Amino acid sequence: MESPTNTYRSVTGTLVVPHLQPATGGAIEGIYGGSAWVGLDGMTCQTSLMATGIQFVYFNQTISANSWTEVYPNPAVNMSSMTVNAGDTVKLTLTATSTTTGTAVVENLSNGQSSTVGLTSPSPLCLANAEWIVEDFQEGTFLMPFANFGSITFTDASATTQSGSTVGPSGSGSHLINMVQSGLQFASARCAASSVTVDYLTSIPF
Repeated sequence: MESPTNTYRSVTGTLVVPHLQPATGGAIEGIYGGSAWVGLDGMTCQTSLMATGIQFVYFNQTISANSWTEVYPNPAVNMSSMTVNAGDTVKLTLTATSTTTGTAVVENLSNGQSSTVGLTSPSPLCLANAEWIVEDFQEGTFLMPFANFGSITFTDASATTQSGSTVGPSGSGSHLINMVQSGLQFASARCAASSVTVDYLTSIPF
């Protein structure tokens, strides 16, 4: 979502951690991954980003997942105090307490665990973007082959404004951006009043 500077205060969404499959045409004995997250800024405001989400990996028919936070340009940090498994329902909430500080909360609604992390941004947030994202990720310089995640839906998806009102992902300023790599569209996104769904289409197994 795109709005004027200093619009958003928080963003939230709940998702089910996917049961992954290899990329289209990829070997069963291989490694693939992806990430689902919520964030503030990073789209039209590219100098800063606060985000929190779930990273998932398929490795030789075993699926693992972990929660993380990130404050751009610093690397993502794992939230090692909680366990996340495929099939778990996880609620993500990110709140900006100022233009340089915030809080990330990840709640595993399936096992009752949760983790809260305070965040500090080296660059002031614009608070102009709120987003719900499913994408590939890098490990160092290695771009992880995108896993077949099936479909991921952020339910109860909303953003809270500085004035305290709640807006849904299909509201004013909404944009749908689909992941394209090497000329191939990897995923297709759609939104409703309180949900965002991303469907896997294809990917390159490398």
